[in-house]
Amino acid sequence: MANQSTETVSIEQLGRAIRRCSEAHPEFALRQRLHPDAGLLCEALSDMNWRKLKVVERSALQDEHKAALDRWIG
Repeated sequence: MANQSTETVSIEQLGRAIRRCSEAHPEFALRQRLHPDAGLLCEALSDMNWRKLKVVERSALQDEHKAALDRWIG
């Protein structure tokens, strides 16, 4: 059986990754900016929210979104 956590991405996983990235780079928040990875993750999250999806297949994400997620998902 395949590992669902590596084949799909949930809104909760994206939220955790955004928080991790933001906490690791507080200098961006001080300038009222998002770290580039947090911005990419927010794009993926907003697309899921707009489409009313709680989970998407990893393959549905754009390559830059997958790369940012890989850097921050735990």
